Amino acid sequence: FRSQKGLIKTQSKKTSLKGVSEVADVASRLTKITVGILREAGISAVAFAPISFIFSHKQEEKSHFAEPIGHALKMGLTPLVYGDVVFDSGQGFCIYSTEKVIGVLAKALGAKYRIERIIYCTTTDGVYDAEGKTITEITPDNLKKVESLIGGSKAVDVTGGMIHKVRQSLEVAKRHKTKVLIINGLKKGNLAGAILGKKTEGTLIRA
Repeated sequence: FRSQKGLIKTQSKKTSLKGVSEVADVASRLTKITVGILREAGISAVAFAPISFIFSHKQEEKSHFAEPIGHALKMGLTPLVYGDVVFDSGQGFCIYSTEKVIGVLAKALGAKYRIERIIYCTTTDGVYDAEGKTITEITPDNLKKVESLIGGSKAVDVTGGMIHKVRQSLEVAKRHKTKVLIINGLKKGNLAGAILGKKTEGTLIRA
């Protein structure tokens, strides 16, 4: 599907129902690969499919069931979530980006856990402006200016691309008084450095 709008518009057709199944299947299979890599690295990861714990209404969260994820954290497991298709009471179903899934979990678990930082790995050195230069910091004060500078995602993205990621990240940063980092996940050592709190090239989003 080339756009979220297209996915929703054709929901009454048999081909669209087939699409829901295909999107959910592909997303879970990609995640299974990631779980395997984490386990090889000695991390006890467990995947949770958003289609099974988030229910929305017109693309906004209506309810969730995050208790098993919280329990997994208590046990010392590493929960793994991802962008997925979810059921929607207003339009049948919709795409939920990883950013929106993280937002739901932050709200669900924020009262019991301190969210030290959120890190998003992309294929770029953070958020680029129209000239391809990294925007080092985004806050509510410069958001409008940044939105006019962002060149947009190179790939077709049903979840809204980089602008969507920035808006969702800023919303989570404000609500939970945390920081969000967008870094290049293809560069060796970037993620490890960001997790350890080391200075890493990318974009810092804070409220």
